[in-house]
Amino acid sequence: MFDIIYIIMQYSIRVVGIYTYETGMKFLRFGKGSALSFLVAIFILGFTLLYIKLFYKEEV
Repeated sequence: MFDIIYIIMQYSIRVVGIYTYETGMKFLRFGKGSALSFLVAIFILGFTLLYIKLFYKEEV
């Protein structure tokens, strides 16, 4: 799926995943790429915890 989005878009839109990949691997900025990956992971973790708290109710 990654390669299809990358080929179709060709720099017209920057998805966070593609931007992180390009920063870390293409431009060899490993520190910034690592930091972006960490921030994305924290965002996904927060969203997941919020989703679980809101939509999963314990049944008695």
